Amino acid sequence: DINQQGTVVVAGSTAKALRVWDTRTYQKQMKLKGHTDNVRSVLLNQDGTECVSGSSDGTVRLWSLGQQRCVETFRMHEQGVWCLAVDDSFRYLFTAGKDKRIFLTDMSEGGQEGVLLFTEEFPVLSLALDSTYNDQSIWVSTTDTSIKKWSACPREYNG
Repeated sequence: DINQQGTVVVAGSTAKALRVWDTRTYQKQMKLKGHTDNVRSVLLNQDGTECVSGSSDGTVRLWSLGQQRCVETFRMHEQGVWCLAVDDSFRYLFTAGKDKRIFLTDMSEGGQEGVLLFTEEFPVLSLALDSTYNDQSIWVSTTDTSIKKWSACPREYNG
């Protein structure tokens, strides 16, 4: 993923780590370790100071790039996390993957695990937030090549 200004790029890898580059110098800035399996999905916040990663180890990690470390680990999935989505404020995190479950986590709550939004019939390949017409929804595609649109806002959240 790349930040809004286009100055920071973060990529996951089969080496169980994230690598961070400065696009202005083409130099690798850091390597972030913590996952115990492939890093399948990475998202940066708009200013490039934080990112989240999803891994085949079933965890989602929140990273501080300034501190060069993991600041939070979320363990709500039973199997690999294949895809992530965040809102524009980088507060609400949506996660999904091999276990067919889609969770919503308020990252500002610190240490709070996600709320199960729904369960698909097949593993989830991708998520896309949709805020058109003031309708907070999430599009989900699965391994059976179907797509569905779900509400992205459970009663527990006022976002």
